[in-house]
Amino acid sequence: MPREDSAKGGANGGTSGTMVDTILATCRAIDAGSRLRSLTMLGGATTLRLRPGAATSAETFVASLGQAFPLAQTRLHRNVLDGSMEAHVCVPEAHDAEDRARQLAKRNPLLRVLLLSAYLMALLAFLLAICT
Repeated sequence: MPREDSAKGGANGGTSGTMVDTILATCRAIDAGSRLRSLTMLGGATTLRLRPGAATSAETFVASLGQAFPLAQTRLHRNVLDGSMEAHVCVPEAHDAEDRARQLAKRNPLLRVLLLSAYLMALLAFLLAICT
């Protein structure tokens, strides 16, 4: 999936470029015929528009990207210029990614139980410290 050298981080440093390289490599693994249509780096967020190859449906492509990058926002997007369907992947800034990770963790029943257990242990430790 060819892309311009400016996508390797440019003024934003190497971290964004590494992340973009990881996303592009994952796209190639999902669908070797996929192509990068656009790349936008604004602040700490990175947005990519990717077109799947002929072998993969756009819906399957977006779902696979969503599973591979759970902290990114993925959705299907129709290109108004040619009517084709593209994957829209937005990798958020660090603080937004942390918020999304917390939201995902709260949806998982096992993680909610672990979080509640951690709070109870902290409360118990606090009470024991006061009593002694």
